[in-house]
Amino acid sequence: MALLGPVTHAQVSFLIGFVTIVVAWAYSEYLAFKKKSISTKLRHVDVGLSEEESHNIKEDDKAVLLEGNVIKSTPSGPTISSTFSTIIRFITLEESFLIKHRMLLRAASEFGLLLAYFYICDRTDIFGTSKKSYNRDLFIFLLLLLIIVSTVTSFKIHLDKSPFSVKPILFLNRHQTEEWKGWMQVIFLMYHYFAAREIYNMGRVCVASYIWMTGFGNFSYYYARKDFSFSRFAQMMWRLNFLVVMCCIVLDNSYMLYYICPLHTFYSLVVYGLVAVLNKYNESKGVIGVKFFLSFLVIIIVWEIPGVFEVLWDPFTFLLGYKDPNRLKENLPLMYEWHFRTGLDRYIWILGMMKMLYTIENGFDRWRGGLKS
Repeated sequence: MALLGPVTHAQVSFLIGFVTIVVAWAYSEYLAFKKKSISTKLRHVDVGLSEEESHNIKEDDKAVLLEGNVIKSTPSGPTISSTFSTIIRFITLEESFLIKHRMLLRAASEFGLLLAYFYICDRTDIFGTSKKSYNRDLFIFLLLLLIIVSTVTSFKIHLDKSPFSVKPILFLNRHQTEEWKGWMQVIFLMYHYFAAREIYNMGRVCVASYIWMTGFGNFSYYYARKDFSFSRFAQMMWRLNFLVVMCCIVLDNSYMLYYICPLHTFYSLVVYGLVAVLNKYNESKGVIGVKFFLSFLVIIIVWEIPGVFEVLWDPFTFLLGYKDPNRLKENLPLMYEWHFRTGLDRYIWILGMMKMLYTIENGFDRWRGGLKS
């Protein structure tokens, strides 16, 4: 097996971590099997022992049972749940800790195995390479086949409740937007897999729709729930970036190669900041209107005035810089790709927020009634 590129420090770190996780998971499975076997043997012990005999169990025998994890003693001291203590318990292979987190270790091992498979496919010569080939008939056939199969499982009616009126949300509820995002992901993947350049415009519409829903969905959550906690923010960032960051580490790819993710992350950050600042006054139409106006103004200044974008984003070149290998002769700046991607749909996230605010203020019933009339 020949490697198609140099091995980085990050890849070595991943390999060490992956092997450690797999070993810990295998050991936890052994401990769980051992514990189950001991418990099964104890259940088959002669139940005809008299109470007099059962009370005469020696202290040494009881200690053996305790060591076999059959009888669990409750610690008398306070429970330490710090991150440091968790790491120490993992490194020392504490049996109770490994058994408790056995399923988590299994999931982490499976995830690491998938990433290792990515590396083998993309960074070694084990599997052959081929050029992308686009056939319109095959493309349409596969897409129609997927639509038919998916439609069969899409007849269930979901009635999400509005946090304001407690009435069912019939328009753009969570299930509808998730379905919409899923189909756009299908278009993205098929477009890049087949190099289907003739549906480029459809792909652009999908990207714009994704960013529109970023403003629409995030604004609805923060405006309704008023949850600006760090835990919620960290959870959102983790969900958006975890897979992409791991792929960047394992495959030694640039973050901008997965441009949908940084776009979604950036506009999620902007929406969060917009709603979180002076959030006590969000109920005021005047304040929220000023926030929308300032958003348009900032976008105009940064993206329409030459030179402002470069000055503002230059410190983030290490993260968002990208050199397209297919356009090396053009000698484009490292931030060209990020400038291009963010500039295409720079206003639509604000329109998504405005649409959600209009929907909240006027109600779904009134909106739908206006359509009927």
